[in-house]
Amino acid sequence: MKRFLCLLLTFAAFCLPVCAETLYYLPHIANGQSGGLSIRTTFILLNRSSAAQQLHLNLTKDNGQPFPVTLTGYASPQSTYLLTLNPGQTRFLQTDGNGSLASGAAYAQAYSNNREDVGLSAVFSIYQNGRFATEAGVGDSQTSGDFIIPVDSQGPFNTGVAIFNAGGAEAQFSMRLFNESGQQIGSEHWYTLVPGGHMAKFVTGANEYFPSVASHRGILWLTGGQGINVSALTIRQIANPLSFTTLPAVPVTGTRRSFNLPHVGNGQVSGLGVLKTTFVFFNASTGSATATVTLTRDDGTPFPVTIPGVANNTGTFQVNLPGHGSAFLQTDGTGDLAAGSARITATANIGVSGIFTLYDEQGNFRTEAGVGESATFDTLTLPVDTTGNFNTGVALFNPNSTPLGATMRFLDLNGDPVAPADTIQLPGYGHRARYVTEFVPGQLNRQGSLIVEATPPVVAVALRQYADPLVFSTLPVLENAFLGQARASALLPRNRTEIEVASSTTVDVDLPVGLKLSGTISPAAGQQIASAEVTATSGQNKFIGSFNPANNQYLVIVPSGQYTVSVRYKPVFSSGADLSLSYTYPSVVPVASATVRDLSLPSADLTSVKGQVSGLGLLPAHGEARVHFWSTDRGTESSTLLDATGAFALALPGSEEYSASVVVQDVQIPEAKPEQLAFLLPKTVTVPASGEVVVAASLPPMRTLRGSSPAGSKVRAVESQPDSESSPFSQQTSSEEATYRMTLVKDRTYKLSATLDLFPNAFAGGDEFGVITFPVPAESLTLGGDAVRDLSHGEIANQVTIQGRVRRPDGSGVAGCLVLLSSNVPLGMSGFNYNAGITTDSEGYYSFNILKGGNYSISFIPPRPMP
Repeated sequence: MKRFLCLLLTFAAFCLPVCAETLYYLPHIANGQSGGLSIRTTFILLNRSSAAQQLHLNLTKDNGQPFPVTLTGYASPQSTYLLTLNPGQTRFLQTDGNGSLASGAAYAQAYSNNREDVGLSAVFSIYQNGRFATEAGVGDSQTSGDFIIPVDSQGPFNTGVAIFNAGGAEAQFSMRLFNESGQQIGSEHWYTLVPGGHMAKFVTGANEYFPSVASHRGILWLTGGQGINVSALTIRQIANPLSFTTLPAVPVTGTRRSFNLPHVGNGQVSGLGVLKTTFVFFNASTGSATATVTLTRDDGTPFPVTIPGVANNTGTFQVNLPGHGSAFLQTDGTGDLAAGSARITATANIGVSGIFTLYDEQGNFRTEAGVGESATFDTLTLPVDTTGNFNTGVALFNPNSTPLGATMRFLDLNGDPVAPADTIQLPGYGHRARYVTEFVPGQLNRQGSLIVEATPPVVAVALRQYADPLVFSTLPVLENAFLGQARASALLPRNRTEIEVASSTTVDVDLPVGLKLSGTISPAAGQQIASAEVTATSGQNKFIGSFNPANNQYLVIVPSGQYTVSVRYKPVFSSGADLSLSYTYPSVVPVASATVRDLSLPSADLTSVKGQVSGLGLLPAHGEARVHFWSTDRGTESSTLLDATGAFALALPGSEEYSASVVVQDVQIPEAKPEQLAFLLPKTVTVPASGEVVVAASLPPMRTLRGSSPAGSKVRAVESQPDSESSPFSQQTSSEEATYRMTLVKDRTYKLSATLDLFPNAFAGGDEFGVITFPVPAESLTLGGDAVRDLSHGEIANQVTIQGRVRRPDGSGVAGCLVLLSSNVPLGMSGFNYNAGITTDSEGYYSFNILKGGNYSISFIPPRPMP
């Protein structure tokens, strides 16, 4: 179990201070399956401004290389996502949990000078045999030179640290342990990480950061070397029952003398057990400090609690902290459940946080959530999730002696208000804790954000709760909020054809408003949907919608018409196989206004398919290998990893015939770059309605194809067969010397072509591209033996600029609109195709270089609103 817990520990990042953009760090992410567990990371992004915001979300592995994962709403894994957030928009993007378990880091590069415009946080969720088990929420972590981290590894607990070097140079950092009395335990430990490196360990225990320390409670002092800044966040954990608790890592420069904890709970919880609050204090200085804690109830009157050895049924108590000392003080849980808040003042700079822990009636640990102290805001935003078994709780505290009025508005994922604003009053030092569905009734099964405006300023904390098993996770409370009116999001794409671009050209376009076709996708009994893509088709026109797996709702924007509605979806399975199924609604759906059409998916009766692909050990060193199956009509597809022996197991719908292929990643080819090798299995597989199918295959004889191709081009060899879309392909990037060398299957027929990005450095984030494909048509060859084929294209020059603006009917710009151009005769030349694209900026403008030429088609595809 320990290896999984290491992935959800304390997070730390190092970054050289050379970044000019607004950066947000999530120094630890995890995704994948192992031992019956599936770990997924949910990224939560909010736009708190009145303008559209764009950012790049970048994911990296432990070794600093790109970390491709598949996020909600995307068909394939990526390591960099260009994301657009319209005013007031919130996005929940979860990794799919597929593949082998892996961890890394993430950072977001936002194109705004104001840090308060964008909010980024993450939730790490663990599923056991397909069922939710536990999770922990973390906010983005910013940089500092020194951090103080509370550590608890006593009894069933431990604390861990994951560290990410985001700089371009080697990073050195030290760790020192201090006990509650402020005494250093053991010696200082130094660690080194290569650029982009990432590591995760517990603080104490064998083979951990401090292997000679078995049990510890106190602080960890984390210090970066010269020129290195550290970003950190802590998680306390317990193994049984599995639980993770967020704790703060406080910059030494961020320690203060006054704090607010907006929620404190203590007492018997009917039907659930006993709730206790742990106050965590830690001293940042070498001298002693005294902290005074004042507790108040909902009505602002004193809130007496008992803390053994410290406070006896009193609303005020003091804590003495020696230099570098700390204290973990827990209420006793006696009496009826009561709640309130805490104000803390200190005689020197300290750090403060709280932990809410629930025990059952026998005193056994059930769950807990850690929260840091909270700042006061007059306007704030927090993410909300009330879908399925989730709800979101919010506690508000008035830190002022005078009454406070707070107005709350619930916005959906698109930034549209979903209920009238509600106002509450809090007396001086008063407190109110409710679920969002109580503050704003009737908002079940929704995601979005809650906006709070308060006069005078208010303090808040937010927790996401899962009902069964009972789990709490911290959500961020962010300063600033979108207070405007969301713009129309139900926009239709537009196409322009036969455009001549002989010189720099301006092409503006107005997108029409469409109609909403929406509904709920209901899985068969006992099944869940991991992802889905809904398509509405009318004649030659196809419109693709969005799907929210949190509430199983879909939304497609269409013009008036008659539509065939189909859905391609991935069920949740614990086996690790990636299965995709299709369903078409049996009747044509007329759409003349906003239309609701619910879809009920049939049960998937699956037949076991097992087998082995032998001989892969004859290949050079390589990465993971997968086997892929697809039905004749491509309505069903499935893939799974091959183990070290080439064995695999998955399940497919019966009474179907399937083709299959094997894809091997990162095959190390001498004197060439790594190759993606793919080959078809020689026979189709007929899967009966029941029983079991055993498939045996082996690595076929291989031969070498080599030649020249422009440096950096991607050479692709596609195995020819009647359904070209189903064909697997081998691919390799040509070397700096403009050569390639691939391993392919002997006596197979291939279509050979290459692609080359003409503007690879046009934009650092990678959202602009211009790609030629050559030759057209692709060259056909049958590989009877080793062969040589050179690939080239004619001289390419005469670049021009195309620019414009994409607008809504009201004249406002459409941010994040994808602009795609294509031509099969750029420059009037034959023999290659040209495709280019870019995404509009926050005001709807676009501008990029393309090849001078004719017969361009341009598509303008607006962002899809979320249901």
